Amino acid sequence: MSGKLTMLLLILGTLLLVVCDVEARGRPLYGRLPIAAYSGSWPAWNSAAAGAPASLITETSGENICNHCHCLGKMVTCDFKQNRTLSPKWDSKYFVPVAITAMRISLAGRTQFELHNEFFRGNRVNFFDIVGQGSTDSDQVELTKNAFQNNLGGYPDIQVRNVQRVFIREGAFSGGEFKLLVENSHDVVLFPRAFQNMNISCSFRHVENLEMKEETFYPNSDSSAKSLVNLRIEDTKIEKIGSFDVSMLKVSFVKATIDRIQTNAFDVTEIKELSFEDCHIGTIEARALTSKLRSDHVSFKGTTIGMIDSEAIIDCGISRLTLKNNTIMKIKSNAMQIFSVFVFIQDNTVKHTEHNWLRVKDGEHIVIENNSFGQFNQFGLELAKLSKPFNCTFANNRLEDPEQNSLNFSNCEVHRITVGHDCSCDNEWMHRLTDHDLDSEIICPLVATDRGCFNASSVNRRRFVHEACGGGHHNVSRHCTNGQWSTRTASDLLGSGGSLTIGQIGMYIVGFIVAVGLASLIVLGLTAVCKRGRSGNSSAAGSGDSDLCSFTDDARRTMLKQTESLRDGDSTRKSIRKLMSGKLSRIECKNQVIDTIKEMPNGSSIIKDLLTQHLLDCHDPSGSGSSNSHSHSHSHSNSNGPASQGGGDYYATSTMPHDSPSASAAPSAPNYEEPIYEEPQQPLLTSEYSSPSDPMTETPVYSEPINSTAPPSSSKYGCGHGYGVLPSYDCNRNSSGSGRPRPLEPTPPRTSTRPLNEFHTQRM
Repeated sequence: MSGKLTMLLLILGTLLLVVCDVEARGRPLYGRLPIAAYSGSWPAWNSAAAGAPASLITETSGENICNHCHCLGKMVTCDFKQNRTLSPKWDSKYFVPVAITAMRISLAGRTQFELHNEFFRGNRVNFFDIVGQGSTDSDQVELTKNAFQNNLGGYPDIQVRNVQRVFIREGAFSGGEFKLLVENSHDVVLFPRAFQNMNISCSFRHVENLEMKEETFYPNSDSSAKSLVNLRIEDTKIEKIGSFDVSMLKVSFVKATIDRIQTNAFDVTEIKELSFEDCHIGTIEARALTSKLRSDHVSFKGTTIGMIDSEAIIDCGISRLTLKNNTIMKIKSNAMQIFSVFVFIQDNTVKHTEHNWLRVKDGEHIVIENNSFGQFNQFGLELAKLSKPFNCTFANNRLEDPEQNSLNFSNCEVHRITVGHDCSCDNEWMHRLTDHDLDSEIICPLVATDRGCFNASSVNRRRFVHEACGGGHHNVSRHCTNGQWSTRTASDLLGSGGSLTIGQIGMYIVGFIVAVGLASLIVLGLTAVCKRGRSGNSSAAGSGDSDLCSFTDDARRTMLKQTESLRDGDSTRKSIRKLMSGKLSRIECKNQVIDTIKEMPNGSSIIKDLLTQHLLDCHDPSGSGSSNSHSHSHSHSNSNGPASQGGGDYYATSTMPHDSPSASAAPSAPNYEEPIYEEPQQPLLTSEYSSPSDPMTETPVYSEPINSTAPPSSSKYGCGHGYGVLPSYDCNRNSSGSGRPRPLEPTPPRTSTRPLNEFHTQRM
């Protein structure tokens, strides 16, 4: 009995050893010869035709990948450097045991690996990693159409690293969920519809040239299904971004170099978050982001942008727009037009903006601060509904070259704006920028000579106007010398400040001497003109009324220059321009000059001095005539006969000189017992009239001095016209050429005369 039991135990032990040996032969160790090269006999049930256990191989045709690779547990490692018999084209010739969940492939130099759609047959591979030899070797990976279609692994992680060239063909990833990483490659080409009908998290890192064809990401054909795409492109150069044509969750560009973002690049329904961080972008073309796009957040951070074209971001619905730490060369007109609730534009450097470069509609919270603008233009803000709160801040910005009306926006608080325009007392440039009073918020740089007085290189404009411009008075301008202010006005020269230097005082003296010399030249010119006028009048009989009044060019320029400071409606300004017209006769000219002197305020002025000198030089009493508006009559104590009284008003008419022929009888007029006042033979200025003897009398009587030493008919200036305030004879000669004055024709009395007391008041 014991012998039978021993024999049974030996038989069972032998069978156990055989089974163990068979299992060992079914799983060759890494480094041994491939199973196909084994020369021994194989158990009949170990072949695929005999039907291998399901735990070992898939019941399909083809060669087990484990015959060429190292299979350990659920991991397969294939090394093309170690096994030269392994084909780089993986299709139906190989199969993967169903127990395998991870695969790692190491390429040799010049290996061109291809993965086709018949390689996976219901496998559950969750990790598929291809590693090349680096971008210096000409290795290549190509993922063809439906390459992963029959892989049933949940959310597989697929990586292609250190491969020089990577090609992802149409439909390589479709109808499933994937995670893809392509890293450290020289060239990566994504063909049209490479990613379609799927959810994918896709990353491209350190790619020297990434080429994305049109419609690389293609939407799901089932409208009820939603594609969820996360795309991250990092440290990669892209020539152009074409149309994505699919809604995405998040699209991120980090340290990427992008030549162009083309038209309709983001013409999609939705991108939850679109961001550009530390990128270099050449141009964002027109309608790159269209009105079709809706996004929770669009941001540009730390990015250099060459140009944002007109309507590049047009009517997008963006909940939050962020531009921070960017350098932008040019933003064209109407470049960014958005419907946005929150807008943050901070810490940017923008070289050039065109009109209406930013337009925000329905905004609620807008912050534009700490930016540096070169040429700065106006932007537009449109408030949200009145029922919603609105907060806008424009602060701490530097505007090197602000354009007209660039600060003329409303509904936004403005604080601490630095401009590139030097501080000055000229307010015109501020009026060009804005209609609002922003002096307290504008900071302007100081010229080198003014920095000592402020102990700063820039200053608040309101403070500058107060200290350097005398509080904004136009006729006051100060100059900083050795840390102290000195004025540039004549009034400050006479003040007690004593802050003007000797050199400045010398400059003022030299200027005064030059001005006096110029005035002397003008007087001499007037004298010469009047002399020529007299000689012409003496040779042309009866032409006095046709002679026109004239001034020298210097006098004309001086008086016109002086009237520029007067307001448009000023009577003196009108009178001077009438005199300068050159259309007045000599009599009209004289009357106009007298009226102008009367209307001017007391005190000397350049205009009054020039007009008075003109009367003295060109209108002397011996030959000057008077218009009716300046005819006055009075009785002379030494006249040969009674003087004819004219007009019936308080203005008296002077009598003929003793050596003049008898005047024609004037029309009868009411006789007065005595003349109201007498006119001198020489003109009197306003200040030379005496006060009335009794200011309380109802009709004041003037007592005028008679200048008995007045020169006869010709003056020393040779004009042939002495000056009388109220002369009664025409200064032209009669037709006989006798040289004797011709009496004026009697004129009817004026109806619009002024009472003597009014005339007296004006004289005083």
